[in-house]
Amino acid sequence: MESGLTRKYIVEHKFKSDTLSKYIFKNYINYFDDLHTKRIIQLTKKYGFPSRERLELYSQKEFGEEFNPYILMVHAPKVYWEELKVLMKQELLYGTIDRCKYGHLLWHFNGRKDVNDLLNNGFEYIVDENGTKTLSAVNCD
Repeated sequence: MESGLTRKYIVEHKFKSDTLSKYIFKNYINYFDDLHTKRIIQLTKKYGFPSRERLELYSQKEFGEEFNPYILMVHAPKVYWEELKVLMKQELLYGTIDRCKYGHLLWHFNGRKDVNDLLNNGFEYIVDENGTKTLSAVNCD
């Protein structure tokens, strides 16, 4: 639909933006996040985690910086988090993801509550000349 038509349709049908937003999340964003998570789990179990670097080894074209299958893990619905924690630990041991990616995913899958998930997996606090501490990925191997 053209944007003018979309606005007219929303006004005519008395949609509130919250209602439309919830509809879009339920029927599109959450739906596709679930679908993509199921597929990335299947692919990872069969072939190992398909990082951009691994995919480029078999591709005729170079992927841009914006392409990264890792984002599919970050968008995984909460219902998959326990399974993904186990799967990503295996991928870390197999060497298909590095410590920093594993640490970030673990932190995310644990509800972003404990910075130790990051600190125990390649991240460190770096202090600048002003004494400001920044959490940075420094030891990812």
